[in-house]
Amino acid sequence: MRHPIYTGLIAAILATGVGVGTVTAMLGAVLISLGMALKARMEEGFLTKELGADAYGRYCRRVPMLVPLLPVR
Repeated sequence: MRHPIYTGLIAAILATGVGVGTVTAMLGAVLISLGMALKARMEEGFLTKELGADAYGRYCRRVPMLVPLLPVR
C-alpha cells in the first residue's frame, strides 16, 4: 500500500463509528473517512510533483493506494 497510515486511520475511525453504534457516529465516521481518502489523493499529487511523474507513476501502477491486494488500475 502506498498510504498505510491513512488505511489504518480509516479502519480505526470506521470501527469506532460502528462500535459507538449511533447513526451520527457512523455518519461522522464515514465523512471523516472520505476526507482522509481525499487527503491521500491530494498527497498523491504532491508526491507526483516531488518524485517525478514517470517514477511515481510506475510505482502507482504496481502498488494499491489504500486497500492491500486490490488490483491496481
